[in-house]
Amino acid sequence: GKRMRRRRDERPPKPKPKPKPRVRRQTPLINAGYAVRMRSASSAAARFVAFHLNEGGERDGAGTSEASDVDVDAGAAAINVVSLGCGLDALGLWAARSLPEVSFAAEEEGGRRAAGAVIRLYEVDCAENCALKARALVEGGLVIPAVDRARAARGDADAEGWSDKVGDDETEGAMPHCRDRVDENEEDVDEYEIVLKGHMAGISASSRGCGDEGRDPDYALLAADLRSVSSLRRALSRGGLDASRPTLVLSELVLAYLGRSGADGLLKFISSDLLRAEGSALVAYEPMGPPPPPSPSSLTAGNAVLRGYAEDYFGKFHTKLDRGRHDFDVVEGHGRTRGGGGNSHGNGDGGSSFHPLGSDRSDVLSRLVSCGFSAPLLADCVDAGKAASSYSSSRRCPFGSGDRDPPSPLSAPPSEYFDEHAALALHLKCYALVCAFAPGPDGGAGLRLAGRVCPWRRRSSALGSGSPSDRAAAPAAAARIPYDASWLSKSTAAV
Repeated sequence: GKRMRRRRDERPPKPKPKPKPRVRRQTPLINAGYAVRMRSASSAAARFVAFHLNEGGERDGAGTSEASDVDVDAGAAAINVVSLGCGLDALGLWAARSLPEVSFAAEEEGGRRAAGAVIRLYEVDCAENCALKARALVEGGLVIPAVDRARAARGDADAEGWSDKVGDDETEGAMPHCRDRVDENEEDVDEYEIVLKGHMAGISASSRGCGDEGRDPDYALLAADLRSVSSLRRALSRGGLDASRPTLVLSELVLAYLGRSGADGLLKFISSDLLRAEGSALVAYEPMGPPPPPSPSSLTAGNAVLRGYAEDYFGKFHTKLDRGRHDFDVVEGHGRTRGGGGNSHGNGDGGSSFHPLGSDRSDVLSRLVSCGFSAPLLADCVDAGKAASSYSSSRRCPFGSGDRDPPSPLSAPPSEYFDEHAALALHLKCYALVCAFAPGPDGGAGLRLAGRVCPWRRRSSALGSGSPSDRAAAPAAAARIPYDASWLSKSTAAV
């Protein structure tokens, strides 16, 4: 027995199991918000692509757009998708691939595939995010880098487009097909512009409209400062963007972080430079100031509890905004932001780092008009809950007719005002899907595109229908539409 115990004591101790990494889990409310955001942005992008795929049928006045109705001209033009603040999101790649996939599905169901239809994707973000995304895209096989023929002809050592630097920091190894440059003429440019050009994998040459391997790249990843219009213009020009083609501009939670003057400058650039072609559109999912609480005269004793709950929730939203505010400190006579941000730009925004597009729908539309957009006939703003519900209620997306508009479960009064349903409904009131469309020569294509991308507009007789005098009176009428917070003042038997 002693010998056995001695042997057991001499055995090496078992290694302790490695602690499992903690998985950070978001609350159900945050996850639901992500789902609504993805549903809204992806549905709007898919409907934009479907409109251009089926543009011939739309011009003939087809009211519905089922897949079997697809009949596209063989010479369909290319369209652009510009994703601002793309980060590591794959929405742009998904949107760029949806046209070929939809066209193949249409061909299988009796439609005629659009030969020559191609989407060119341009993604823009800061240099650091572009570096991470470029490496992930190439290593994952999602983008096949194109050979830089000009540099190869000059005999450059990195003719294949490899670079050893990203901004001012050296990287381990080289980054696929990224080029760097410092513009010596710009004093405020202190980081390299990174460009990744290539072809998106999984899209056949026939769907691109060409069968040769020397085709132009259909993907570009560009580094730019979105607060500087000149930086963005230079990056898009370097990427080869042709704004004479129909262009979709995507922005998800980007404008609110540029400051008011920075966002206004970017919106003006989008309306004047990027949305020049007929059939172009801006789709932005951005924060919107919470709606004002209902007036005391509209409340009864029964729903006073609801008012208190809503005011408490919106108060927390404002507190969240206030946490993002920071004062400008004067350090040795130089204006700098507290926290050491060395790339601060004075923009007259009072030091706030978070700016919703507006306090309500009319405020957002007025801001779009001041930035050069045609509102409200060719622009719209709707809270996130209504947008997601409208897309989900369509029978088939993006070819659903959207004629039915059942009551939205996200906008109907909840049965109990202290459950997750009420919190989600209030949460979605603080975010909006904003859409704006290029007018074109007669505005007809813009109205048709608006009806396709924004299915909630189809119930309004003042938009896109009626006599010319009715349409002329629509801007003034739509500008008076208040933000829909009527459900906040409704009483139910539960209260």
